Amino acid sequence: MPFFRKIPVVIEARCLGLEGSAGAIRDWIMSSGGACRLLTTPHDGTIILIETLEGTHRADVGDWVIKGVAGEFYPCKPRVFEQTYTSNGPDTEAELAEEMATLARHIRLIKGVELLMKILVDRNTRMAERLTRRTTRAGLSCGA
Repeated sequence: MPFFRKIPVVIEARCLGLEGSAGAIRDWIMSSGGACRLLTTPHDGTIILIETLEGTHRADVGDWVIKGVAGEFYPCKPRVFEQTYTSNGPDTEAELAEEMATLARHIRLIKGVELLMKILVDRNTRMAERLTRRTTRAGLSCGA
């Protein structure tokens, strides 16, 4: 039987109960052309019923709601989501600013290391030149 690898694509997803209220996720789906409705049950709390290409699917608290590559929406259980997806980068302006600050610190550190290496190379070169002059004056040879 042939095997296939999923093509890496970037998707947008929100976690029901973690990344916002059910109402915010409903608004996101509806404003993006999707269809869904909220349902509150005494046992499960608020769930989202999402209209997908395969019919109506249910997103429970803890489930991820994914916007696919064709703009379609569908729920995904947390375990499957964790096995299939990884973060594509910072989610907020604050996270982006923090990553940029970290990058700037790393660049300063690298430049500091480069400067230190240049200083050490210059120092070793001067020491080697002095040693060569001294051995030449003393008539010593460092060669074979």
